[in-house]
Amino acid sequence: MGMARRYKMQRPSAAALLAMLVLLAASEASAQTASKAAADELFKQAVVLASQGEFEGAAAKFKASYEADPTLGTLLGLAMAEQRCGKLASAYVHYQELLDLARRYNDAEREKEARARMSGIEKDVPRVTITSVSPLPRGARVLLDDVPLPVASLGTAIPVDAGSHVVKVRDSGRDLFQKSMTVSQGEHARVEMPATAVPAAETPTQRGEEPSSGSGLKTAGVVTGAVGLAAVFAGSYLWVRSNQTWNEVSAVCPGASCTPEMRDRIDTGRTQETWSRVALIAGGLGVAGGVTLFAIGSAKKSEPSQETRVMIGPSSVQMFVKF
Repeated sequence: MGMARRYKMQRPSAAALLAMLVLLAASEASAQTASKAAADELFKQAVVLASQGEFEGAAAKFKASYEADPTLGTLLGLAMAEQRCGKLASAYVHYQELLDLARRYNDAEREKEARARMSGIEKDVPRVTITSVSPLPRGARVLLDDVPLPVASLGTAIPVDAGSHVVKVRDSGRDLFQKSMTVSQGEHARVEMPATAVPAAETPTQRGEEPSSGSGLKTAGVVTGAVGLAAVFAGSYLWVRSNQTWNEVSAVCPGASCTPEMRDRIDTGRTQETWSRVALIAGGLGVAGGVTLFAIGSAKKSEPSQETRVMIGPSSVQMFVKF
């Protein structure tokens, strides 16, 4: 009796589960249809605005359409509208995204177009390189226009749109450093965070000892190389995760149209791939700079006629020698 009772209770539960799955599938299909319809309408509005020369409005419509239903044609329209209204960095990033997706979908025509458009604006894209005289304190963050940057991006030329930008160093809710700048088309601005942006540490001179410049260079080389290696490992990990994400998405939706959940996974994969590239490039530079500094510090002799000044960032090194 007990077994029969349990069996009878399971049958309506299974039926209810089946009904729920059918309803969920229908609801998801309906949501996808509505999302695609909205994306199509937004795309049409964007085309009309672009034909009227209203590229700011067209870019906003293309962006909303792409978020509702990401297609290569919509992404191309977004990048072109951003380019026409002067947002070259945004356009460049979206052309790069189009290039990556075209490769994955084996769309040779889109890939060729993305390459050509990137090449056409690359020299005009404004960039900002941020470096630090000394390593940042643990917990401190560098912000560009209030957006936190990964440490590995320091020393890397970051594409930005022309206009005003603000660089900050923030620690425990307190701004240690702030610099405003205006970047023009094609300009490469550089921001060097001074030693005053980080808490002062006791130095050999403060203890009445003679500092050793060679020893300092070797220490700086070790620190810079270690940070560079960490960035390389982080970039490698993100690259592997990006490939795993892409394989998961490809298995579920091999075509250009996916469910909202899979589109979120696609966005996650793009983010992982972007930061993996930044970390690998910055990490490689950091390791190379660390090895160079260590070698110079090991061979350095005390020469009063020579002055060496080194500016070290977590992933960048700039060295000036005066004779």
